[in-house]
Amino acid sequence: MLSVSNQFVASGAVESDLYTVVASTVAAARRSAHYTQLLAIGAWMFVFYISLFRFKLIPRVLAAIGLVAVILQFIGVTLSMFVGYRAIGEMAMPLLPIQITVAIWLIIKGFKP
Repeated sequence: MLSVSNQFVASGAVESDLYTVVASTVAAARRSAHYTQLLAIGAWMFVFYISLFRFKLIPRVLAAIGLVAVILQFIGVTLSMFVGYRAIGEMAMPLLPIQITVAIWLIIKGFKP
């Protein structure tokens, strides 16, 4: 994207349909790769929290809150990816405090024997 932008500016920055088409194509490719990555990471976190919940490795409340946070992220990503709404980054925000809480819990308490 940067090299296309630099060439656009070097050419005199005259509005060109070619650059508009290339820019929208590159932006769409980057966006789809990013959303696919978010879904893959979310799937991994879902398996992580479902395992913590199923095997009672941490308090079930923490694992359940983690599952809800991951589901919210899935909803935020899929709404923007498949339905066409704007990206809803706020729906992924609950993951931060729960990830930190679970990490601190596991560092201090460890897994139940």
